[in-house]
Amino acid sequence: MQFGNMARHNEPHSALKLPHPALKLLKVAFVFVGLSALLGFISAFVPWAQRDFGSVTAWFYPFKWCAELKTSPLHYTQCEDEDLGGWTASSITGFSVPLAGNKKCRGFFIATIVFVFIHVIFAVLGLVALLLLISKLWTKVARTLAPVVTLLLFISFAGTLCSWVMFIVYAEELCSADTVNSVDVFPVRGYSYGFICQIFATSCGLLALILGCMGQMKVFKPLDPHQPEGYTPAYPSVYLPVATGPDTPSHAPYLNGYVEPFPTPAEYTSIPLQPMPYVY
Repeated sequence: MQFGNMARHNEPHSALKLPHPALKLLKVAFVFVGLSALLGFISAFVPWAQRDFGSVTAWFYPFKWCAELKTSPLHYTQCEDEDLGGWTASSITGFSVPLAGNKKCRGFFIATIVFVFIHVIFAVLGLVALLLLISKLWTKVARTLAPVVTLLLFISFAGTLCSWVMFIVYAEELCSADTVNSVDVFPVRGYSYGFICQIFATSCGLLALILGCMGQMKVFKPLDPHQPEGYTPAYPSVYLPVATGPDTPSHAPYLNGYVEPFPTPAEYTSIPLQPMPYVY
């Protein structure tokens, strides 16, 4: 039919799929999730607090503590594994440093470590889910993966947020009245590298979550992979007559590509052409 040929001629159409509107958002979210996971992984192996006890400087890690003897010309440092039992002794420096203090503070400290692991594990799962979602954007599977990605990103963000909040609760708590070289051990405070890493990881996780939610909204928006977002097909401004009277025209008035105006008697009803919906 000539009209159909004209419609296809006037409407730009490409056999290649265009980039999905959610693609850039999800790629940027992937970068921020990766940074968040990396910072969380680093925080598990660096000190979260640093304290000076006279001639000794102590660093508190998630699984150990280290003491540096400042009076030593070589700044001798000894590290001891922490079993979270409260006290760990150093035979070199001659005193003990309580890492967790009483049972309540020990619970705060263990919760900090648990939230760090939750953050890193779900961030890695979010990375994998994001890769799958990016590869399936133009398929129905994307609508199933998008909520999963958002959920994983939210749990990861909540984990990193709770980790440093819980550490603040621990570091500001008077867990015991112990002293080292006449210096109070608690409150620990002295926030250090691991705490700072988690602050930045939370910022990256929040940005990734926001971008992931924005990408999910675009995933659920019906789109044609062959047309850019917001594109309106360039159909000719032609109306098909629907005959309701006895004088029905026997042919459509097309002459060499020229569209003649249709008559508008009362017995004719004009119906505008509508683009066919894309089904995938």
